[in-house]
Amino acid sequence: MINPLTSNIAPENISTSELGSPATPQTPTASIENKSEIITRDNNDPIISDRNGSDVANFKAYLIASMLEGKQKPSIKELSAAQATEKVSNNQAANKYNPVTLKQMDIIISGFSKRKDAQEVLDALNAAMERSGANTPARQAMVIAQTAEETGSFTITTEGGGKTAQARFNYYLNGESGKHVIHSGYGYRNGNNGVTDGIQFIGRGYTQLTGKSNYANFSKWMQNKTKDTSLKSQLEGKIKTELKEKAPEISNKLDEQIETYKQAITNLQTGAMVKKNGRKESLGIEPLEKRMKMNEEAISTLETRIKTDETAMAELKGKEKLSPLEVKKLQTLKGGVQKLEKQLTGLKGEHSKLNTQLKDVKTDLVKLQQNVNQLENFKKTLDSKDLEKFNIDLSKADFTQQPYSELVGLSPTLSSLVTEFYWTTKTSTKGKTLNELADQQDVTGATQTINGGLIGITGRKEFYEKAKTALGVK
Repeated sequence: MINPLTSNIAPENISTSELGSPATPQTPTASIENKSEIITRDNNDPIISDRNGSDVANFKAYLIASMLEGKQKPSIKELSAAQATEKVSNNQAANKYNPVTLKQMDIIISGFSKRKDAQEVLDALNAAMERSGANTPARQAMVIAQTAEETGSFTITTEGGGKTAQARFNYYLNGESGKHVIHSGYGYRNGNNGVTDGIQFIGRGYTQLTGKSNYANFSKWMQNKTKDTSLKSQLEGKIKTELKEKAPEISNKLDEQIETYKQAITNLQTGAMVKKNGRKESLGIEPLEKRMKMNEEAISTLETRIKTDETAMAELKGKEKLSPLEVKKLQTLKGGVQKLEKQLTGLKGEHSKLNTQLKDVKTDLVKLQQNVNQLENFKKTLDSKDLEKFNIDLSKADFTQQPYSELVGLSPTLSSLVTEFYWTTKTSTKGKTLNELADQQDVTGATQTINGGLIGITGRKEFYEKAKTALGVK
């Protein structure tokens, strides 16, 4: 039987017998009458075309039924329109995003669906994956494997959670976690410069956003993304809803981070050992001022000795003739002064560094107190349930400022947007996108692209294998 919609035979050469038995002619459903796009036949008989593809079958049936009823055969224009509609429908089906389900997540992470926030987390993650083009099982599996490992199976969206304030301070600044050192501290990495940055720009989100430079880049990306006013309104609405619904939980987490800042203030006043460029240094107002005082006393002592020796040298040089013993003494004094001057230069250089460190610590103390004030003010707004006072404007949001920095790890929508940011902006050393690496099932390459190393690679691979099984990736 010839299909008049796909055949290359001209319609005027197609007989009704070639269309098959006319036993049960189909007619268009009522829904087709409501479609807006009308294609007019040569005899002005309207035929309605659903460009969204949902009534393709009805459109075909209408054409065939018209022929079987003895009406004029469909024109080339009509057949082409039907074929185009069918093509659009097929493309939409191919690009349709099939969301990951709670049942699938339970295979990847045991008991996931039983969590209070399971649907909320999954909805945010699905939305981010769809916008990121992670629209195949292989890509979804890679996103879930990476994010599950980065967040401890979606239980930790702010790094260091659950520790004491002092333990968090040690972890953020010294990299001390349990039995081993993970990194050299966040104070002077990824665009950070000092204790405050090390604490403020810790890992947050489903794909951990870490370091001031990455928070700044995320801000620019967000501002550009929300030029789409419809998406902007949608995202801001979701964030506001999350803040309202999760207010008590968010308030408690804000208390935790505020306590970390206050602990840092205490540490920087009394003294704290932090790692800088692989070396441990004592930073704090009291120890720095003590070292500077000792340094100043040493400088004063050296300057006195140098002055005394120079006076002795001047007296010897003033004599008309020196004895062999005096010549030797003059040479000794000259050599001694040179050594003392070298020591003095070193002490003055150290004193200058100490003075710079002291200024930096004082600057950090001011910034830490600003963070405390900003978060306490936001917490008051949150606790009062009067969130209208907090104007969320993602087109202007600066995530290097509070409370936006903290909200990255407290809002599921923002946490998922971090994943979208990484997924759509990061490329491997060979120029491959994360979706391309996912298509190749390259877990190692994706891990290196996301965090610059292979931290947690075993866990990522384990999650990926479970995700492949759950999502049917071969």
